[in-house]
Amino acid sequence: PTKSEINKLDSALSKEMKHIRETLKRVRDTEAAEKTWDLEIEMAALAETLSAYWNIEVVLCENVQTLAVTTTSMFNLQQFLREAVSNAVRHGRAALVTVDFSSDGGYLRFVVTDNGSGFREEPAKTYPKSLQERIAGLGGTIDVQSLPGGTRLEVLIDVQRLTTPSILPSGDTG
Repeated sequence: PTKSEINKLDSALSKEMKHIRETLKRVRDTEAAEKTWDLEIEMAALAETLSAYWNIEVVLCENVQTLAVTTTSMFNLQQFLREAVSNAVRHGRAALVTVDFSSDGGYLRFVVTDNGSGFREEPAKTYPKSLQERIAGLGGTIDVQSLPGGTRLEVLIDVQRLTTPSILPSGDTG
């Protein structure tokens, strides 16, 4: 790796460490449950960090809707995107990941596509269970498709579940 690549990676790792420290602080802070986060701003920052970390292009589509979500929801959506990008690069050798958010009819549609190799088997049998569990913990559903030239993950979550503070820990459904 060149010095420039090492510097980019160092910067990305520093941002990730800062994010981890901030997340731990939010979890420890009892007031954090009532704080909301702008989905567009937080995901744009994460896309930039993931681009630098994986040395790929992570693009947020222009039609991202402004939505204030709870701390728990933001954390889970960010972790979902981190894992989706990691899988696209490590398993599919993707160089481009596109993230598209939209909300209509009271639902958030979160679509992640990549230009990797896709799956050899049926996606339902091969995609990480942790992705499905994370989205189910938010009350959502996930559809995974292996397409020629990539993979497409589509998540659908009731906006009210993302914007209403819950006393249940992440992943608990009752």
